[in-house]
Amino acid sequence: MMTQEQEHWAHEDGRFQNESQAALAVSRATISITDMSSKITQLTRAGNHVLHTWCDVYCPATDACLGTSVQIVFASRSRARVEAEALKRLGSLDGGSAECGHCIAPARSD
Repeated sequence: MMTQEQEHWAHEDGRFQNESQAALAVSRATISITDMSSKITQLTRAGNHVLHTWCDVYCPATDACLGTSVQIVFASRSRARVEAEALKRLGSLDGGSAECGHCIAPARSD
């Protein structure tokens, strides 16, 4: 994260219109967002059920949304095993809000 002085000078030398833009640029460059959506698709096409989570990631300085992190928690060909892991690790089969939650992606046959 940039210090206040770094944000000030990034603004002063014309790289950004204001200090918030400077802080947001640093957050975009330094905060990694994991997106395993393509891996989830591969696993479901291969006949696996996939328990995964998603959560919006925000800039700590400006509260701007940087993107959505999607991570695999557990995968198996057995839906029952995935459901058991969901209950064990997360307490429910699906849940959350638009900003953060978890669900089971079913196996696909296409």
